[in-house]
Amino acid sequence: MRTVWPRWVAGLAAAGLLLSGCGGDSPEPKPLPKDSKGSPSESPSATPPVMPAAAKKKTKAAAVAFARHYVRLINHAQATGDTQPLASVETTDCSTCVRNRKAIEDFYASDATVEGGDWVIRSISTIANPATGGWLVALGVRFGPQTVDRPGTRKDQTLKGGRLPVNLQLVWRGGSWNVDESTRGA
Repeated sequence: MRTVWPRWVAGLAAAGLLLSGCGGDSPEPKPLPKDSKGSPSESPSATPPVMPAAAKKKTKAAAVAFARHYVRLINHAQATGDTQPLASVETTDCSTCVRNRKAIEDFYASDATVEGGDWVIRSISTIANPATGGWLVALGVRFGPQTVDRPGTRKDQTLKGGRLPVNLQLVWRGGSWNVDESTRGA
């Protein structure tokens, strides 16, 4: 059994416990082509994913590449409990990011384990944010079934998996994209 967070967070997020709701009139995300760089459900590695070169420019395409990378970092944190790579690409103002990382850290501190539930991006749409010069990236995320085991309690869970709309507010700071807010979409 792998000890993993976003598998757990995916269930919590689906239940609305971690990612705060942010309704709105965002356009319907478009289906994505298959990502040829590997599935996030591959065996976890202690080494966090490396920022792809495609994400290192101040362009719309780079913002999308960064959003894909960010989901890989979420899966890494879930699989390993290592939240530092997430923190390194989030602004200090991102209160939802702080809460989500704390949930991972608390989960791992309790010796709980999770099996399954990797996030897989199924759709992406973008909206320019003139106020910040960044992008709102709306992700349609799917996560698989998961089993949560909390040692010494009767609060174990088996979750079916499902879909999760996630909005990432991206800003360009210090020569790279950063998540300025992460919210559950409508």
